[in-house]
Amino acid sequence: MKNPLKKIVNRYKKNIFVADSEKGFLNKLQHPQITEKVKNEDLYIRKWSGLGLDVNPVYYRVYCNHSPGNDINLVPLDIYFMVILKRLNNYNVSQLYADKNLYEKRMRSNLFPKTFLRNINGTFYSAGYDLFKPDPFFFKRLSTEAKQLIVKPSIHSGGGVNLKKFEWNGDSYVDENSKSLNTDYLEEHYQKDYLVQEVIAQHPYMQRLNPSSVNTMRVLTYRSVKNEMIKILGTYLRVGTHNSLVDNISTGGYLIHYNQKGEHDMYAVLNMDGTTDTINGVCISDMGIYPEYDKVISCAKKIASLFPYQRMLGLDMVVDQKNQVKLIEVNTYKIGPFAFSGYPVFGEYTDEIIHYCREKAGKKGEW
Repeated sequence: MKNPLKKIVNRYKKNIFVADSEKGFLNKLQHPQITEKVKNEDLYIRKWSGLGLDVNPVYYRVYCNHSPGNDINLVPLDIYFMVILKRLNNYNVSQLYADKNLYEKRMRSNLFPKTFLRNINGTFYSAGYDLFKPDPFFFKRLSTEAKQLIVKPSIHSGGGVNLKKFEWNGDSYVDENSKSLNTDYLEEHYQKDYLVQEVIAQHPYMQRLNPSSVNTMRVLTYRSVKNEMIKILGTYLRVGTHNSLVDNISTGGYLIHYNQKGEHDMYAVLNMDGTTDTINGVCISDMGIYPEYDKVISCAKKIASLFPYQRMLGLDMVVDQKNQVKLIEVNTYKIGPFAFSGYPVFGEYTDEIIHYCREKAGKKGEW
């Protein structure tokens, strides 16, 4: 029998998470508390019941009022993060799989931006994982290979946190505050676990939308619980706002959905301001089909097959100026479902995932 005290503690943690999740959801969408019942709400509650949490209708009410769609397959965010992702993905290994410094240990190196320096647990390594201590002239020599550099954490880097861009000014690499890049700077601002990489020259399709950020295609993959085949749940282009270094919608960027042919919707979603038909002054209707879309999808499926402990991944990918697909990040947990886009994250696989989560939890007696 499950420890009664542990069960009480778990229920308390769930209640806190649910309350925080709802509050954050409403605040992010600048939406007031919604009390009026909407059409199909009973069906929505019935569909998502039995997963260990009470179904909070506020999510569906906001979806119906804020999103372009009102599909009952739009998952409640608390159930998505607290229950489903933890059933689909093994959180015990998620952090390890999310370490950018270890990507090239498991995948071919030409998938990634070129790395010049690594720091793993406080120790410096070369791109090829040899022990390496940068001398005072390391970055000056590096200037012959790259005029711009990106420094980013290798773990705990969601949302572009602590991502820095440096440009060579003839004497040193400097950031937007004219601070020079050297080992002292790295020690002060990053301490450990980070990478120094090239700045990707992205395809003109993305460059036109916003040149200051690498505008990635988020590809959501799912390894079916029925047949272990890799499926594509959805693809969403993320574009940074003017002069932003990151493309996250949470920092004011844009999100636009693409169908299985690489064709985009006629609108983009903003985190707090609904939808728009332009992105940084570019008319969405003039954008055209995403370049090398089939190549991106094929690459995403191959990558997903290398992560047996994770049934769902959020891959951030981009096509460069040479039409080559590059992988920027593998999200293995806390993967945003982009519900505000109006598209159910699990789509046609919603029912099989719900059944799987109920069955798996029932066997463990965790509810």
